[in-house]
Amino acid sequence: MDLMTITSYSDLREQLHQELSRTATGFVRIGYLLKKARDTDILKEEGYKNVNEFASAEFGLDKTQVSRFIRINDRFSEGGNSDKIQEKYAQYGSAKLSLMLTLPDEINEELSPEMSKTDIQAIKEEYDEENKISPIELACEEKPEDEPDEFIALVVKHLNDEHPEPAELMKASMDRAKKFNIEIKVVDAKENYIPDGDKIYNIRIEGQGRFMVSMKDNGITITNMRDPGNKSTLSWDDFLDALVQDLSQREFKPEEEEKPKEKPKKVEKSKAQKEKVAPVQPKTEKKEPENSEKPTENQEEVEKVEGEIMPPPVAPTACQPSEPVEVWDEKQAAGKTQTEAAGKATVEAAGEVTALRQQVVNLLDQIKNEVVYGESWEIIRDHVRDVSKFITLSVF
Repeated sequence: MDLMTITSYSDLREQLHQELSRTATGFVRIGYLLKKARDTDILKEEGYKNVNEFASAEFGLDKTQVSRFIRINDRFSEGGNSDKIQEKYAQYGSAKLSLMLTLPDEINEELSPEMSKTDIQAIKEEYDEENKISPIELACEEKPEDEPDEFIALVVKHLNDEHPEPAELMKASMDRAKKFNIEIKVVDAKENYIPDGDKIYNIRIEGQGRFMVSMKDNGITITNMRDPGNKSTLSWDDFLDALVQDLSQREFKPEEEEKPKEKPKKVEKSKAQKEKVAPVQPKTEKKEPENSEKPTENQEEVEKVEGEIMPPPVAPTACQPSEPVEVWDEKQAAGKTQTEAAGKATVEAAGEVTALRQQVVNLLDQIKNEVVYGESWEIIRDHVRDVSKFITLSVF
């Protein structure tokens, strides 16, 4: 099949299996050829002393690679010395076969081609770790007092202790079945423990060691990693009986639901705050120009508003000179009093307008808060009326 024409999942899966099979078969065939070079005189005509020298010079393979290819042929070829791979290993691929070289045949028999390289690596690590523990250390391990005596019940207990996710799902299935008065069945156990097909669980029992629980559709196998030849088989019916008994004694805590975010509490304001209080403005320090005059008494009264912190006074404009005008003649001197009076009136009016504008801003903030957080349209209506009044007074 042309790989460019693949459009369906079944075709994709089939072609991948074929390519992986070719790769695994290729490793077996390479091992077979290297064994030919090792076990015959075929290299003498070219002057090579051994298979390692030949493989390094001709193909850049080191001793470790040569040894791996030969061991793959020993373990996975038909009869242990042929160019054909055993059918049960044909779908694994070379990377998986390299890992499986370090595992006993009894464990490899429980693996399946659908398992990833990572899955097989994890099993290898579990196997290596368990075999670091000496028999004396194993015998000295303390056994919990509540351990069941029956081996199947013991395996199921540790399975649910060490792998609680499927146990929680199975417990939920049992609760639903009880609620609707229906029978729990093997299919329920399979749906929760092997939802994606064959699966291996590792458990460890104190004083006995680590066990590999291999679950397949046709049954369950329990393999002792310290003694892989020591296996126990278990039917799904027997497993279900032990499972129901174990889970009926368990209570799983329900997952905590995320609490909804609380609505910000409305802060009640006093009548005086509603009418007067403005947001606190940050204090800014301004350097006064040299020789500047201090504000008059009237100006200080305009800037000070009870219960408020007002913005800085309005800067002088072109119509309001910051420096006093020098009197050059009597006519100008006569008009000085009127000018000063008019200036004071202007400042007072400007201060009142600024205060009114600030009140409008405050009321708009309060209206916004009521719209977002509040529930009283009567308050909003009153604020809108006040805004209208202040706009009219200040010619906003």
